[in-house]
Amino acid sequence: VTGDRNIYATRVTTAGVVQDPSGVAVSTAALAQISPAIAFSNSGRFFVVWRDNRNDLAGDIFGARLRITGGALVNTYDPTGRSIGAAIGTQEEPAIAYNSSDNYRKYLVAWTDHRNFATAKTDIYANIIDRNSGSVYYATGTAIATTTTAESQPALAPYSSTGTMQFG
Repeated sequence: VTGDRNIYATRVTTAGVVQDPSGVAVSTAALAQISPAIAFSNSGRFFVVWRDNRNDLAGDIFGARLRITGGALVNTYDPTGRSIGAAIGTQEEPAIAYNSSDNYRKYLVAWTDHRNFATAKTDIYANIIDRNSGSVYYATGTAIATTTTAESQPALAPYSSTGTMQFG
């Protein structure tokens, strides 16, 4: 993917009214940012993830925390985005879920990863992101599904009572 494509967010009421008609810039970095996914925490915070080509034309996974303040959606935590999964090869098709368990309160991001493409086709990698600090647990992600056949297009769902996440 080449060219400048950016990520913007907006809120829409249940009545279909767009609350941020100009959108809120999530990422306007050089080159393309595509395939966004979003999760909402129970504290008025959002986390957006996407495939980002700013450092690598193959694409890496980036993310940004947004919040509602004074009735407005703002991107003050991560105005340039933060790396969630960067490695050799393409990282794409991000999925995200939030776990609201009192002892957990983390985002989980999973994606299709091509770092082992020569020997394993595509794999699923993931990372855990702290809701408050935005820190990632693994510098380049951690392997979730790696076999000699292709794994792709992860789907996630939170399971709050135990602090676990379900993969699909």
